[in-house]
Amino acid sequence: MHTATPGPGHTTPGRLLARTAGGVASATAAAGLLLTMAAPAHAETTKAYTTPGEHTFVVPAGVSQIRVTLTGAGGGGGGAHPGDDAKPAWGGGGGGGGATVSCTFTVRPGNALLIDVGAGGAGGSIFAESAPAGGRSRATILGKGGSAEGGHGGETAHKTRSGDGGLGGDGWGASGCAGTDRTLAMGKAGTSSGSSRGGMGGAAAVGVPSACPAGAGDGGNGGNGGVTNRYSAEGGSPGRDGCVAVTY
Repeated sequence: MHTATPGPGHTTPGRLLARTAGGVASATAAAGLLLTMAAPAHAETTKAYTTPGEHTFVVPAGVSQIRVTLTGAGGGGGGAHPGDDAKPAWGGGGGGGGATVSCTFTVRPGNALLIDVGAGGAGGSIFAESAPAGGRSRATILGKGGSAEGGHGGETAHKTRSGDGGLGGDGWGASGCAGTDRTLAMGKAGTSSGSSRGGMGGAAAVGVPSACPAGAGDGGNGGNGGVTNRYSAEGGSPGRDGCVAVTY
């Protein structure tokens, strides 16, 4: 059968359909690419929990991973020794800073992260053996969790020497995190002044998120010894509260 050959500028119905379909497909693909390029990326957000006690973070829509950073609270500073009227009394030891740990968890929207922020240890009195330790900060989700130990309390001064500084958090290996990409840092120990002045509180471990308050997890300073009599001796200052930050 003779088939007519289309002249210049003439298109057969089959070719026209193929070109039209190809054009629609190309336009659809281009539109999809534009929509993909125009879709905004999820902006990373960090939420910090700073009030001691229990809190709950619910994973928002569109989030599949969260990174949790926990900082234990600082230990309280030790109290000074009462001394006597003859010479200045010895100063108390500074409290240790809290540990900092972090790790990443795979999650689904609606999952609940249970948080417990540690409270700073109270300052020691001039008659106490040592100041209380800072509270541990914890977080748990889907049966996994992390914990950052608080700093140890500073020692109250003795009659013949100043009080020792408290250990930094995780000095006994009590911190950890069960997710991936784990980090762990030990808090700084408090100091002993070796004089009538109180020792300095240790700083919290490196890695405290900027979303947490400045000084979160730091240990309290030791109390200064009395210069003239026992009534001028000071108790130690309290440690700073811990912090839990969630980045998603």
